[in-house]
Amino acid sequence: MPVRLVSYDYLANNGYVTVKEDGLSDAVGYLESIAAADVTNYTTWSNKNADKQHARFVNRLSPALYNKIGKSILDTGNKKSETQEAQTFFIEETKVSSARNTVQVVGLLRMYQGIEVSKSTKMIYELEYNNKNQVPKITSFKAKELK
Repeated sequence: MPVRLVSYDYLANNGYVTVKEDGLSDAVGYLESIAAADVTNYTTWSNKNADKQHARFVNRLSPALYNKIGKSILDTGNKKSETQEAQTFFIEETKVSSARNTVQVVGLLRMYQGIEVSKSTKMIYELEYNNKNQVPKITSFKAKELK
């Protein structure tokens, strides 16, 4: 029997999603929505919530990826909490691979020092997922600045 998952953002835009046994849905938009939320947790934060946002992102990593980069990301979040830095990411495009396990998220990353914009750059994030136990976990994460 299929399970119905309802993320708020996806529900607000598209309604319910029926998820199959492999953890994917018939709608490519479901995986795009998950990737967008994961990237947002990593890229959009203020000094007041950087530690929580980074922890949410780390919670989505596979055990192997957590062992590689999890502690470093958590440390970064804790350090950012003690600064006057903030950043936001504006998603412009998402693309799911034909194998339906990798999502590219493209957008504008804007960094702030206090209330001043210190840097604005176009970024591409690539997330690969494995659907172990019907829960998509991030198995690979890459970030690249576009010129």
